[in-house]
Amino acid sequence: TAGSAVGRIEASGTLGAIFGTFFAGFVLVAKFASDTILIIEGLFLVALGVLVWLIWGRGSRQSVAMFGSVMLISVVSIGATAARDHRCAYETRYFCVNIEEDSDRPNGRYLVLDQLTHSYVDLADPLHLEFEYVRAIVAGIEAQVVPDGIRALHVGGGAFTIPTYLRESQPDSTNIVIERDSGLTKLDQSLLGLRLGGGLNAIAGDGRSEVRKQPAQSFELVVGDAFGGEAVPWHLATEEFVLDVFERLDEGGMYALNIIDSPPLPGVPGRFARAEVATVMSVFPHVAVATSPTGWDGSGPENFVVYAAATPIAIGQIQANLDLRSVGWTIREGAALTKWVGDAQILTDRFAPVDQLLTVA
Repeated sequence: TAGSAVGRIEASGTLGAIFGTFFAGFVLVAKFASDTILIIEGLFLVALGVLVWLIWGRGSRQSVAMFGSVMLISVVSIGATAARDHRCAYETRYFCVNIEEDSDRPNGRYLVLDQLTHSYVDLADPLHLEFEYVRAIVAGIEAQVVPDGIRALHVGGGAFTIPTYLRESQPDSTNIVIERDSGLTKLDQSLLGLRLGGGLNAIAGDGRSEVRKQPAQSFELVVGDAFGGEAVPWHLATEEFVLDVFERLDEGGMYALNIIDSPPLPGVPGRFARAEVATVMSVFPHVAVATSPTGWDGSGPENFVVYAAATPIAIGQIQANLDLRSVGWTIREGAALTKWVGDAQILTDRFAPVDQLLTVA
């Protein structure tokens, strides 16, 4: 009957959609760039059209119509791939990657992941730190952590700017970098001069699960610089994760965390930044934050660098290092920081609305 025929067609379409979704998401996207996937799709449709032509007979109207339709779709698919604006110089499993030259420094390179300028390296000078937030993190490291043989864990690799700096400035240091995107690490090696080994090693995996695999009290420094777009992934922002970090630090160790946030309204400090600082303060007894005047008063988007430790933080030395490195930021702790945080919520695994907190009203 007509109903049975329609049912079979709907069932076949649903089955095909389910298969296509899983095959594309877990096989094609994981293995190939999007341009390659579109070309594969076009070629598959061409082959399907030829098969229909041969099976149904070249003289039938149905075969001509089907063959023409399939060929038209395949031509459109391949043509759209060739004609579209190729904004990605490279594609990895997770990112659209572009590497841009710095017009002011011949050896300077910007690493752009999707739409975010993520990292900067100087191919000839690994000690050059271009971005203010990177200089702020290093200012805290050099003020707080014993300089001989730092044992550091980095959550998020990007262009490996800070771990490379530590290896070059402190040759006895050991740096373990957790970067989930092994394809990005390979691009760093081939295009941005990254050298693994010699106290610098990379782990491909999720930041949270890999942190939990590390022995307790085995690091003097943990650096958090992992982003999905412009946000710290929510599962790396919760109280439970901060506790994981705390347990991996030795007694005098420090957690240095980079945050990006924008004010929801002019004059209102970023909601996510304050919530994340409140979350870190719920675990670490000593917390300080550095940012620009724009960050403190909520007049614009800004980076915030959080310093957290089980022992008192060398606030004066960090501020001196910030000034020495020409970072126009100030640092707050204690009552001043508590007042700025206000009644911001603590983020937990049960409730961490990171995306909503970052949404500008």
